[in-house]
Parts: sequence; structure tokens; C-alpha cells
Amino acid sequence: MKYADYEKGDCFLDDRSEEVLEYYDIDVISKRKGRGSIICHTKQGNILVREYIGTKRRMEYEEELLLKLNEIGDIVTDCPLKNKEDNLITELEDGTTYIVKLWFDGKECDVKNVEDVYKGAEKLAVLHNNFNNLSIDAEIPVSPEGIYEEYYKHNVELKRARNYIRNKTKKGMLELDILRNFDTYYHMAAEAVDTMKSLSEKSDSEKGITHGNYNYHNIIFDGNKTCIINFEGSRYQMQIIDLYNYLRKVMEKYQWDEKTGINLLESYDRIKPISRFEKETLKALISYPEKYWKVVNRYLNSSKSFIAEKNYEKISQVFIQQELKASFVLKI
Repeated sequence: MKYADYEKGDCFLDDRSEEVLEYYDIDVISKRKGRGSIICHTKQGNILVREYIGTKRRMEYEEELLLKLNEIGDIVTDCPLKNKEDNLITELEDGTTYIVKLWFDGKECDVKNVEDVYKGAEKLAVLHNNFNNLSIDAEIPVSPEGIYEEYYKHNVELKRARNYIRNKTKKGMLELDILRNFDTYYHMAAEAVDTMKSLSEKSDSEKGITHGNYNYHNIIFDGNKTCIINFEGSRYQMQIIDLYNYLRKVMEKYQWDEKTGINLLESYDRIKPISRFEKETLKALISYPEKYWKVVNRYLNSSKSFIAEKNYEKISQVFIQQELKASFVLKI
């Protein structure tokens, strides 16, 4: 590997990328920091270097999946690269492991720009259609549990938090708010989980390969190309979960504005029609008071002697957003 000058102002005293890239036949021109990574501009194109905690089997699956997606050409992905020893994972002398992936110039999907948001939904539909037309030889990871089992566990955690707070002698503002609203939100949660349970018996026909973490941070627009990145969560499960995760992340920024949400769903539906079963599953997922559960779960797993003010502010927002979500569900 050959080096040119680093970008001015950057310090890489604790950067392991030099050591990692000695295993690759790559000529680096400049480097900069990314999210938990180092992005390198090279003579062979842009690449990303980051630590990897995972299995060889998992990386082999990602390589096959992403290579085949890139061959189709509708979407570009951050495909992993093999080193000089023909390995996807590079292990350093201290035992830490790293991967090197293709990377892109371009701009991240701007959640404040509705056209970007709708385009992100369209590209998810394209991605799902491509997934469904692929034949993968590698072992496809399977979700360890269905959505019913996952959200049922959420409800168990809600009850555990409620019982813990009830038994406390002295309660803070957040704890009082959790108790004050518990019956209302637990009723919503129980109804949503009951619906998920009834739907789960028919879910097999709606399963396929998913991205696993589809959100606007993982979409990059590079001229006429759309680049989708970070497939570490990709697995075989209901594809509507990808759409729900994307919709929820966007709609939280738009205060569950009905017009934005409906247009987003229509952008997806035009390319990959949403089945009646998927629509009912989507409604159940949206109806679940996920923000309330997240605040309660964070409380449950935190130091009970210190309740962050930020958590109290978040639960105040939950009350507003849940009503907007309920109204939105009626429009789907």
C-alpha cells in the first residue's frame, strides 16, 4: 500500500487503518473520519475501514448478497473487499478484526426534504423486489423471533418496570408519569400484540430477505446512483418490518403528519404493492406505543438513582405522538 498526504487538520494517532490496509493492495490518497470508521480516498476508489465483530459465515453471506445486488445495478451497495490473502475479515496481531468496504461520495438522504424521503421509500421497494429475485447460496440469517415474540417481551418488560416503581417508597417525576399513564399505554400495547399474534400464523408467505436497519442514515444519493449501506442486520423475516422502521423514523421527525406518511407509503406501494396482510401488520406495529416502551426500558436498565431530565422530556412527547399515530393508522 502506498500513501499520499493525509487531509490537513486530521489526526490519526489512534487510527488502525494504516495497519489494516497493509493487508490490501490499495493506494491511499487521503483519509477522514466517518461514523465509527475511517473513510479513505484511494486510486482504486473510495473505501471504508472499520472494526468488525461478527462471524466469517455472516460476512460471506453479506458479500454474496451485496455482489448480486450490485450486479443487478438498480442500487449500489457497500460491498466488502477481500484482502491479499483472499479473506473478507482482516485480523491484526492483537486479535482485533476489521473489514474494508466500498464507499461513496454523495449526500445522505435528507429527512427534512420530503422528496428525499419519498425516494428512500421507492428505493426500499426496489431493494425488496431485488431481494425476492435473488438466489443466495450462503446461509441466510434468520430472525431469532417473530414480531409477536419480540413485542410480547416488550410487554413483559413494561409490567416489570411498573411493579418495580410501585414498590418504591419515593418516586420521581418520570416514575410518577410512567405509573399515571401505564394502564392506557399497556392496553394499547396488549391490543397491538394480540393482533400481531393472530397475524403471525400467516406471516410465512410474507417473509423475505430484509435490510434489517433501513433508515435515512443508510441511504446515500450520489448523482444518479442510490447507494444503500450497512447491511449488518440483514436477515430473513417479514419485509414490512423494513418499511415500518423507515416510516417510524421519518414520521417521528414530521410529528406523524398524515400527508407525509401516506405519500411515503404510496411511494413504496407503487413499486412493490403492500398486501392486505402487510397493511394489517403495519397498522399493528404503528399502534404499539414503542416510544413509551423505549423510555420505560431505558429507565429499567439505567441507574435508578439518576433519572435523566432528557428521559422525562421524551415521555412528555410520547403522549402527544401516540394520539397522532392513532389518527394516522385510521388513514392507512
